[in-house]
Amino acid sequence: MTAIDKILAQLNTLTPEEREILRAFLQHEPLTGSEQSHEKRADEIKGKYSFVPTSSEAFASRKKAEIQLEQRPEQ
Repeated sequence: MTAIDKILAQLNTLTPEEREILRAFLQHEPLTGSEQSHEKRADEIKGKYSFVPTSSEAFASRKKAEIQLEQRPEQ
């Protein structure tokens, strides 16, 4: 079974609402109704907290500081 066959088989399991969302996405149509308000709210949240580092960014920053501390010449 090819990847396309697998995708087509999965389409049969989608609800009518999920099919409509997929159709809009594939046709690049703007979302309407609750999907649009959900997208808008998600964008607002992303903007509001854009300064907060993600957990991976915070981890990388801490590790970089640790490495720099370890590599300092001893006095």
